[in-house]
Order: sequence, then structure tokens, then C-alpha cells
Amino acid sequence: QSTTSSVFYTQRNIEIRRIKNIPSLLYLYYLPQMILGFLVDFLYFGIKNKKAIVFIKSKFIALTMIRGALIKRKSIQKNKKVSNFYLRRMVSPIGVNFKFILNKLKKFRENIMILNIGG
Repeated sequence: QSTTSSVFYTQRNIEIRRIKNIPSLLYLYYLPQMILGFLVDFLYFGIKNKKAIVFIKSKFIALTMIRGALIKRKSIQKNKKVSNFYLRRMVSPIGVNFKFILNKLKKFRENIMILNIGG
């Protein structure tokens, strides 16, 4: 079971880290995967762990931190040492993640069905 503060800071920091560290072209390339990840995280933390308000609040707080992240991003992206191609090779393809996500959704659905039967 995740604590409220761990969910809040993890989810907030994920967005800030993405803004600062992912090059623009890769950000656009991985945007569908990030949106899918957002939905899965929301299902897991928001629904299963009953932390939906904390999850949403963390994302809104991240929005308020974008200006500072963009300032830091300029320096980070200017000084990056590896190519976008290298970074892309380091990220697993969505096909691998998709199987993982489907398995998690299946387990989530089974848990919901168990809760409904027991309740």
C-alpha cells in the first residue's frame, strides 16, 4: 500500500523529470506511451489504492512547476552528451510495455470482481 506522500511526490516528480530531461522530438514520439502510462497509473494509484485526489493534485502541482522545469531544461538539453537515437534505444518499445500493461489490467479487473463478489 502506497502512502499519500509517496504517491504525491512520485507522480509530481515524474512529470517534472520528463519535462526537464526528455528531448522535444522524443517527448512527442513517446507521448502516446506516456498518456497510456498516465491512465494505468491513475487506475493503480487512484482506483486500487484509493489515492485519486492525491494523484490528480500531484499532476496539477506539477503544472505549476513547469516554468522552473523549462528553465532547467534549457541547460540540461544544451549540455546533453548523447544522441536522441541512443536515448531511444535505451527505452523499451511500447510492445513490451503493452504486454505488461495488459497483464496489470487483467489483475486489476480480477481484483475488482473479487471485491464486488465479496462486498
